[in-house]
Amino acid sequence: MFEEDQQSAINKDYEKRIKNNDKGWYVYRGPSVLELCRRNVYQKYLLDTWCSHNNVYSGTPELISDISFIKTNFTYQCVPPNDEDYKGDIQLSDCYGITAIRSFDYRKDYLFANRMSYFVAAMRSGEIYLVRTNIQFILGGSTTIYSNTTNFKNILMFDGHGHITDEGLDYYDHVVFVQEHVYNNQLFINGLYNLEDADEGSIMKWFYPLSLSISKVIQLKAIRESFSQNIYAVSLVQLQQQNEMKRKSTTTTRLVSQEDEKLHYQLLFIKSQNTTNMNTKPITWNIYTDSSNSNIHFESAIQHGNFSEDAPLRINDKLFYNHTYSITRNLILIHNDKEVRIFDFDDFSPDITIDFTQKDLKTTFYEAPNDSVITYAYLMLEKVRRPIKLDYSTNCRNVEYPISQNLFIVIGLKSQAKHQLVYHHVHEFVHFNFASSFYDLQNPVNRPSSFNCQPGQYYDDLTDSCNNNVEQEFDIPEEVTFITSRFMDVNETVNGFPSYSDDGSLNPRIFCEMENIESPFFKPSYEKCVNDSAKVKCEADIFTGTMDSLNLFTFFYAYWQENIHVAYKNNSIGVFGASIHLGNDNTQAQLTIVSLNNLDSMGKITDLYISENNQHLFISVSRKQWELESIKRYGLICETLKTDPDNVFLKPFADECKEITPPSINENQFALISSSCLNGKLCSYFTRNLMRQDIEPGNFVYRSMTEIPCLMGSYCIFGYRIPCPVGYMCPDFGLSAPTKCSGSIGYDTCYNDQLTSPYPCPNGTICTTEFTLPIPASPGHFLLKTDVGNGTVLINGLQKCSEGFYCNLGREVIVTPGNLTLDSLLCPANTWCTNSTVMLPKICSTHNGSMDYCPPGTTSEQLCPAGFYCESPDAIKPCSQTQYCPPGSFTYEVCPDGYYCPNASLKIVCPEGYFCRQGSTQASPCSWFFSSCPEGSSSDRMTVAGLVVVVAIAILILLLYLAYYSAFKLYIILSKRNRKKYPSERTPLFAGQGNSTASSGKSFIQEQFTMDIAFEDLGLVLRGSGKKVLAGVTGELKHGHLTAVMGLSGAGKSTFITTLSNRAYYGTQVGKVFVNGKEESLTKYNRRIGFVPQDDIMIPTMTVEETLYFSAMTRLDSRTSRKVINAIVNDVIHVLRLEDVRHSIIGDQEKRGISGGQRKRVNVGIELVSSPCVLFLDEPTSGLDSASSKEVCEALQAIAKCGINVITVIHQPRFEIFNMFDTLLLLGKGGKTVYLGKVSEVGKYFEELGFKCPPGTNLADFVIDVTAGLVQNDSNDFDPSTLPEIWEQKKHRYTQETEEPISNFLPPSTSNLDTFDYHQRQEGSIQNVEETTALVSPSVNSNYPHRNTVKYKNPRLPYIAQFWMCFRRSCVQLIRSLPSLVLDYFLVFIAGGFLGLIYYNKEYVGPLPKSVSDMCPAQLRALCGQPLDDPIVATSGMIVLAMALTGAMSSLRAFGKESLIFYRESQSGLSTFCYFWAKDLSLVVVNAFAPVVFLSIYYTTVSPRAMVYEYYYVLFLVYWASYGLGYFLSILVPPNISQLTAVVIVFIFNIFSGGTVPLPTIKSMFFPINILPYASYLLYSHENAYLIEIIRYKGLYDVSVSMDGLGYKFSDFNQSWYMVIVFGLIFRILAFIALVCVKPSSLFNLFVIFVQNLFTTKTRSLINLVRGTSKRETPIQKDLI
Repeated sequence: MFEEDQQSAINKDYEKRIKNNDKGWYVYRGPSVLELCRRNVYQKYLLDTWCSHNNVYSGTPELISDISFIKTNFTYQCVPPNDEDYKGDIQLSDCYGITAIRSFDYRKDYLFANRMSYFVAAMRSGEIYLVRTNIQFILGGSTTIYSNTTNFKNILMFDGHGHITDEGLDYYDHVVFVQEHVYNNQLFINGLYNLEDADEGSIMKWFYPLSLSISKVIQLKAIRESFSQNIYAVSLVQLQQQNEMKRKSTTTTRLVSQEDEKLHYQLLFIKSQNTTNMNTKPITWNIYTDSSNSNIHFESAIQHGNFSEDAPLRINDKLFYNHTYSITRNLILIHNDKEVRIFDFDDFSPDITIDFTQKDLKTTFYEAPNDSVITYAYLMLEKVRRPIKLDYSTNCRNVEYPISQNLFIVIGLKSQAKHQLVYHHVHEFVHFNFASSFYDLQNPVNRPSSFNCQPGQYYDDLTDSCNNNVEQEFDIPEEVTFITSRFMDVNETVNGFPSYSDDGSLNPRIFCEMENIESPFFKPSYEKCVNDSAKVKCEADIFTGTMDSLNLFTFFYAYWQENIHVAYKNNSIGVFGASIHLGNDNTQAQLTIVSLNNLDSMGKITDLYISENNQHLFISVSRKQWELESIKRYGLICETLKTDPDNVFLKPFADECKEITPPSINENQFALISSSCLNGKLCSYFTRNLMRQDIEPGNFVYRSMTEIPCLMGSYCIFGYRIPCPVGYMCPDFGLSAPTKCSGSIGYDTCYNDQLTSPYPCPNGTICTTEFTLPIPASPGHFLLKTDVGNGTVLINGLQKCSEGFYCNLGREVIVTPGNLTLDSLLCPANTWCTNSTVMLPKICSTHNGSMDYCPPGTTSEQLCPAGFYCESPDAIKPCSQTQYCPPGSFTYEVCPDGYYCPNASLKIVCPEGYFCRQGSTQASPCSWFFSSCPEGSSSDRMTVAGLVVVVAIAILILLLYLAYYSAFKLYIILSKRNRKKYPSERTPLFAGQGNSTASSGKSFIQEQFTMDIAFEDLGLVLRGSGKKVLAGVTGELKHGHLTAVMGLSGAGKSTFITTLSNRAYYGTQVGKVFVNGKEESLTKYNRRIGFVPQDDIMIPTMTVEETLYFSAMTRLDSRTSRKVINAIVNDVIHVLRLEDVRHSIIGDQEKRGISGGQRKRVNVGIELVSSPCVLFLDEPTSGLDSASSKEVCEALQAIAKCGINVITVIHQPRFEIFNMFDTLLLLGKGGKTVYLGKVSEVGKYFEELGFKCPPGTNLADFVIDVTAGLVQNDSNDFDPSTLPEIWEQKKHRYTQETEEPISNFLPPSTSNLDTFDYHQRQEGSIQNVEETTALVSPSVNSNYPHRNTVKYKNPRLPYIAQFWMCFRRSCVQLIRSLPSLVLDYFLVFIAGGFLGLIYYNKEYVGPLPKSVSDMCPAQLRALCGQPLDDPIVATSGMIVLAMALTGAMSSLRAFGKESLIFYRESQSGLSTFCYFWAKDLSLVVVNAFAPVVFLSIYYTTVSPRAMVYEYYYVLFLVYWASYGLGYFLSILVPPNISQLTAVVIVFIFNIFSGGTVPLPTIKSMFFPINILPYASYLLYSHENAYLIEIIRYKGLYDVSVSMDGLGYKFSDFNQSWYMVIVFGLIFRILAFIALVCVKPSSLFNLFVIFVQNLFTTKTRSLINLVRGTSKRETPIQKDLI
């Protein structure tokens, strides 16, 4: 099939290739470019340059050099931009450094012909630099590509804009430099000629002053007159604009307004002369244009014509000039925003006037459309002469060519809609005869005077009509700012054969060497091609059959094309390829043009230059000032970090400075270069079109310009430099292959790339091989090395680090035979290391007022030794004799009062009978005989009794703590022993149950009363809003069954069980509920209904057994014996598999306790011990793993088998768990029943509906998917909303089940269990118990033949037992939270201690005697009568405030953390009264000891005069009252803000206590401020504290002044202390009321919920009414939450 297709393609190609017509046999010129690149049969024979649109400059532009070739201080000039984005920000200025770059090959010295390649760079500053691109070998093998020739530096030094041209038609180039220069406020045009001959002194210079009327130079170029070879500096200048101008018309003279004023420009042709002052008048062309078309620009080009018969196809300027193949002329293109005009120029051109405001059809060759403007125009002359006719009859004698070069105007257009690049062919230039007798410089194509065509048209003499020139348009992304082009030629040699002969003609032999020049269908014989090439007589023979080449188009597309480079305004460069169109028409106007590439630059493009051989692209750019400033600052930061690496402000840049070397601000920041010579090829010339790829092994091509030896650290093949691989080294230059690593194994490694030699293994590492990563010494070990001298270091291997060493990783020690110390491994000073393997040592620091001492090698945290002080953790100093420095001192202190210090490390309490002042080294005896100087006295008033009390309290607490835990452990031992002794002692709860719950018995209910619950249209309506959140649930749940409630999220599963269990207090239950067949609410059964919430709500400090025992004691009937209760708890623990953790605390997130699954089972057990008839559970497996979930469900299964109706909400059970359930209640949307029946039949039911569970799919997940509508039945017409209706129709088939006789759930008639008699005892002892009537009537029993007929007995709650259990539990909590209690006492002790220190030795000093105060002036007499010092006001206020704050803060834990626990227990029947007052009673002991702790330090320190018991009852009352306040706040305020609230409330009470502002002042203020003191309990506490102390000074001073100032009276003494009691009781009563009100079932809470829902509903309705977006709810929306 492939061969047939190929043959068909050959036939079609042959038919197209040779066509018969009246003109002869024509050569097939190939397909169009679109067809060419789409057909695979041709595409593989073309270079990627064309079809893949890969331009020769495919390399990313890089900086012009990697070094600075100026090597002096580089300067640049910044100019503010003119755009609107500038806004005065100097950082947005454009900076210019390099104006232009030109390149050439210097060929005068043939000895260095292959090396002398230069480029010339013109600086903005006016300097020019001639740079030679060769290689220099520097010491050490370093290389550089650019070397400066110093003789070419600084030839001209002045400010200005420099431009360079490489014009020249002789054998070698002449470099010309022209420049504008400002001197004494006058513009000059300066120039240099023969710049390349500066060393020989033949350089030409000139300086031409411009007229003072010239305001600025717009454009500056250097051109060469094509005939005389004279150099002209061509300058486009703008003249100063006049405000008014006079113009004459044919009839009148008028003044022209400023709007009509023309802009005046001049184009000056300044002929170069070797003189410093040019007086020769330049050729001047005056140019006028209106202000709306002010974009004036000119271009120049040399056109060839009148070719000789032996002229080659390719037009090479130098070759044609030297061989006189053609006649040439200079063309000057001038354009403004709308027109393009072309003029001829030569040495004899006159001064002319060009007026763009007037039409000129002889010179205008293009006019922009009305909606477009010209941004740039460029003259492109075709470099290949295309034959007019090319067929098999064409030979060297009859071949015809156009008379002149084809000319194209490449134009950049801009409009509001788009940007375009236009290729406009000017037909008349290709037919212009240079030898015409009529020749006008202002009529470059000899248009006749009668020419009346449009600017874009030409006149056809044959048809006597105006024809349009061929024009091709391309859309481009951005505005054009510059256009230039170069011809891409074939390489000078192909496989060693020259591409051209000496006369410039193509060498036909190279077509045999080109792999792309071949037939697309068969490969011609190489020998035949060589033979045919010898027969070629001229270039036309190559393409007319002699060479038998069918791919003529390949050569033209791939090797001969014009590259057009377009600079855009967005700083990018577009590259286009233009290839000749091989047609037979005479216009020669068609080009095949494609977009080849797009290059980005780093700034605004100021100049674009392509080397003559089209192999190197030089881009001159500007840079933004902010970019250069940023680079400068970055370099300065990196230099600063070298000298100051720890600089806190610059340190964040350290890593960047290491990774990225700061670039220098030099000429390389303003110029880029890109090369077409890639992939290891060498292009070392700028003029010669020579590309080498035969690079010697060991050499590589650097920057495409130079072949240099391979650098050390790499090897080179095929012109590529390859980094030396890991495990090898490249020690020399010019290597073509790497060398194996020569290092010593264990000592050296080559694990890195680009290595020149092995390098020693890094410190602390071991090199196992030379090619793998060196491995550091492991943690806890170090590498031991021995320096034996003479630079030899031996490796002794790994050694284990000793204690006190720091060996985290890679540690190393080098020892000498005479010095084996390992001190460098010690844990650093100021740190300590627990062991030698720690990753980071711990920092020693100051804590709790103590300083650590950590010298090198410290292994544990230790305080600064006694007798010393440590200013820092590693600096220690001894204390003097009079100083005292206990352990941890960071400074010295003088020996305190009441102590003497025989040495700095010892502080001894002053003994009884002695006193010790500050700084004593020995005790001093009391001055008086039998003086009262207790131990530790600084005077005879001090005592240490307080400290003894504190110690006694601490010992008492500790003993109590130890005694409790000892007793608890003993209890555990005895309990275990007792259970082992009586293993069969069981209650009827699980009679018949073995050791495994899997074989559980048949009876659990104490009184054999069971409950079957039915419900019809069960629903719930929110209070206040009236919104129905559950509706239409119907079904029946039977005892002895484990029922799973499942459904979609939002189906109302949790709402269903809370509504059914009567715990949905936030709403009103609707529908009917039946108990054992009788319509009745479950409210009366609340005490026998267990509800297990989703969260594990338990007291974390209680054990499992204590938690269950508390629930049993507070919820079982008061007549239940203790023995039975114990047995119930034991059985519950057994069935729930909690034996192993029965004495473990529950725990929480703060203190680890039992596991999550165990906590779930305890949560179930709390309800189970109350002997419930029904047990509701809300997602008991939530948050558990699958194993724990299974354990919980196994326990529930065992409970259900005991006759309890177990109903649980479960979410996504696994298969095994799902099969444990007996019954499934599946709820659909809106809470409607989808299925209620046996779990074993649910699959059958859904299969009947057409839903078959796929194998391997969990049935539980499958039925949920069905209810959600995610699964379709067999008929694919399933609507999930019909499932409840279907169930109503089919439920009778799945609800007729045979129940087991209820006797199966009862215990045996005879039992060897002693505890079974408790039923019989209860029957005789509960005769007076209120009993309800039988729930099941005979008629009902007939419908339920196996229904239990036992009467329901409502248990009598044991309130005395509840109070006792709450009190005992609170005491246990208190004992187990002794650390918190100790912390509270410690805070109280700290408060008393600091207050004692502040008021130490403060004594009340009364007012001066009246006789003295009367001596004061009348104005000051009242002030003089005041007490000199009354510290009692401050001390009494502060101690009362301290006790109030500590008491209120401590009491917040009483109820705040147990709110959820209380809510749950209260719903199960726990008395709020018992709970609250038992809790308060248990905390009285805490209140009693707090004042003792406070006074133990405060009283002995301050030594007040009042008796200690007086202070005790004052502080006890305030602490007790504050505790009540804390109760109240902990119940009402959330825990997260309760502490702040308590502080604020106490602070407010203190403000009105009279301690801060005297009472007389407050009472004199406005209402209600004046009555607020009476509402402050701290007022009475403060008054009481003040009175008991001030009364002691009554006989010494007149204290009435103090009393009056404070507003206190001695008569209020008794009132003050009982008012505190009243406030304490009020706070507790309020707290009790709050506790009652916050219960979920309280009327107050229900009222709050009602108001909230009502407010929310009404507000939402009002908002919807205002917005007008209220929508009716669908029935489903009304039924869902």
